[in-house]
Amino acid sequence: MLRIILIAMLSSFSGCIYIPRSEPEPFQDRELARIHPGKTTREELVELFSDPGVIRDNGAIWIYGKARRVAYVAGMYPIGNISAGYINNEQFLLVEFEHNTVEHFELVEKTGDCSSTGICLDYGWHHSQQDFYTDDRVLVASKREDDQIAKEFQGVSDKCSLYVYKIKYPLQPITIDSTRNLLLSPTTYLYLPLEPGAHKITTTGYEGGIIEKQIDCKTGSLVFVELSGDPVWKLWVKRDFFIETVDEDVGRKAVSDMNLILLP
Repeated sequence: MLRIILIAMLSSFSGCIYIPRSEPEPFQDRELARIHPGKTTREELVELFSDPGVIRDNGAIWIYGKARRVAYVAGMYPIGNISAGYINNEQFLLVEFEHNTVEHFELVEKTGDCSSTGICLDYGWHHSQQDFYTDDRVLVASKREDDQIAKEFQGVSDKCSLYVYKIKYPLQPITIDSTRNLLLSPTTYLYLPLEPGAHKITTTGYEGGIIEKQIDCKTGSLVFVELSGDPVWKLWVKRDFFIETVDEDVGRKAVSDMNLILLP
């Protein structure tokens, strides 16, 4: 994907310059040719690409992210201010393991895309210069069997099944019982089988305040929690994020169009 890293949109400039750059592809064919499904081990992959930027699904999924600069762009506002930046070509290498051996690998061209095996890269990627660096605020989602099972909404007989989702931008961090710090986007949902009883969901408000919701999970029940709200001023009244439980029919319909978040 070509991402323009600019302070302002080029359409606002009264004049601009475009300087192409010639840099190699982020992942070279000669490197990828050394990966052999059913044979290459984790250790050999680390020797080839170093440690992965993201690990998900209990270590079964590794993701590397890189970028190359394809052009430098600079322009000037009519008022005289100058803004400049690079156009980057991003690329991600997704590797799936069966035990300690590579089962499948694939290049994914941009965030928002999914691999042929149903692993989706969502929002939250960061990069510095040419190499992507990642942290816990990275969304990797699934439309595989685990997503399909969660969407059967059968629940677990001795657990409480919690579904959490967000319906509007921007990205939103949440904590569940002070033990999980996750990030939600409007295209993903979280599914967790929890012990029956009281649980607390926490998020951060627009100005840094803490917003909490206490839920009571009963054995065998399905609980749907929605994060929504706009952290902006509307009609001189500022609306913040809020957390609320919703009817099961509403929750099922919302989750059905989203992808399941894969936990670290």
